[in-house]
Amino acid sequence: MRIRAWIVATLMIWATTAVAEPNVRHTLDLSFGDDSARFVYEGQLSHTTTGPVLVDVGYLFGDETGDLGHVGLKVKGDVGAQYLQVEAALGGTLFWAQPDEVDEDGGALALTGEVYIVPPQATRLRIVGELHYAPSVLSFNGADEFYEVGARVEYEVLQQARVYGGYRVARMEFDDAGSVDLDDGFHIGLNISF
Repeated sequence: MRIRAWIVATLMIWATTAVAEPNVRHTLDLSFGDDSARFVYEGQLSHTTTGPVLVDVGYLFGDETGDLGHVGLKVKGDVGAQYLQVEAALGGTLFWAQPDEVDEDGGALALTGEVYIVPPQATRLRIVGELHYAPSVLSFNGADEFYEVGARVEYEVLQQARVYGGYRVARMEFDDAGSVDLDDGFHIGLNISF
């Protein structure tokens, strides 16, 4: 039931972005580790003079930890670094967790920040860091705090395909049950744009 709802949400967001901006890039991202797998769709809603407005929806399935879904909205642009190609994205992401070890679900509206760095001598490489954080005031339904921190190194195999490896920690604090890890470990992935 949970997966079906996220698939429907993904299709609805895809349809919205395809109609809003029919000639823009869409991205599918699949990553997995020992005990988890994540699927993310990202599409462009519009384009401002400084960069795109992006929407994404994703689902993280943890074999032993539970599930984590999200829907996010962010703006992305160049940060103006002089000697490096650096882009950043800022926005908000709504997370919904259904952990296996806790009898309650939790939600959080997290502030989102992402950084993309391309080294000058290795233009096919990209270093990515991301942070999502929701304090207690932005957490609800039993959740008291949420954060996800991740870093990865990507390699552009084709213009439309990247492979990557990285590390991710997603943790939600609950009022009664304490801290629950929804993901904590290394992962590899594939990112395809079309």
